[in-house]
Amino acid sequence: MKQRWIWLQILLAMVVLVLAGRLIFRTWNASDVSVASLHPRWSWILASALPVAFAYALLIESWRIALRAWGAQLAFADATRIFFVSNLGKWVPGKVWTITAMAAMSKQSGVSPVIAAAASLLLQVINVVAGLLVIVATGADAMGFSRSAYVTAAVLAVGLATAPIVFPHLARFAARITKRDIPFSEIPARAILSMAVGATLAWIAYGVAFRWFIAGILGGAGGNYGSAIAAYTASYLLGFLAFFAPGGIGVRETSLTGLLIALGLATAPQAAIVAVTSRIWLTILESLPGVAYLLAGRARSADSPPT
Repeated sequence: MKQRWIWLQILLAMVVLVLAGRLIFRTWNASDVSVASLHPRWSWILASALPVAFAYALLIESWRIALRAWGAQLAFADATRIFFVSNLGKWVPGKVWTITAMAAMSKQSGVSPVIAAAASLLLQVINVVAGLLVIVATGADAMGFSRSAYVTAAVLAVGLATAPIVFPHLARFAARITKRDIPFSEIPARAILSMAVGATLAWIAYGVAFRWFIAGILGGAGGNYGSAIAAYTASYLLGFLAFFAPGGIGVRETSLTGLLIALGLATAPQAAIVAVTSRIWLTILESLPGVAYLLAGRARSADSPPT
């Protein structure tokens, strides 16, 4: 059984690498970007990985906060491994594989898969709401948002504040529909607040990293940090919410190109370069840690003595 699991992990790593590589290749060929047009400043590009790592740490800890709120304990190291490996599921068509993998791996670590999946789903909901609020806060003026956008943001903020009250009722309703025991207690308001703060800071960190990447790939960056945060967050959420697109491929690049131009971060030719190269940058940052964890697990299993 253990040997079978090892080979399954290797197969997953190969599938992810093939899918991610295929998507990058397709995106590059569909663009007018050539290698000759690139003059990267590698110090900025490499430095951009640091805020992304900080954002990952915030999201992983936010997931652990939800787990603890429902009585589950998971070490940060284990949560990190589960987070990155399950994140590889985003490259498989369909949007459920990440949560499914997270639940299965959490069960191996002694955490209820139902609680792990619910905590992941809650984090995703909070992440989307926080992202929308960040877009309004950083890009409302530049994007020319109407009054309805502010009303929507206020409604989302109220919804987030009432989540501790609403979520247990939803869990009980789901238990009645599925006729299964769903072991949820009320989630403390401070847990929701902590997760919301973590998600908000993560979006800001992503935006900072993105502006550093623009400076690295173009040799300089126009606009300001607020515009970069808004452009990154909006394009990423559009890709995430496009359920038909693995990893948000295509949707993110198209929306990002328009946002970069509208927000004064890049000219039209520069925006095309940033959109395509940032897909490669993002794919590496999102996929490489998970593949590394899989391969490291394979190496440890190979070195361990047979029982």
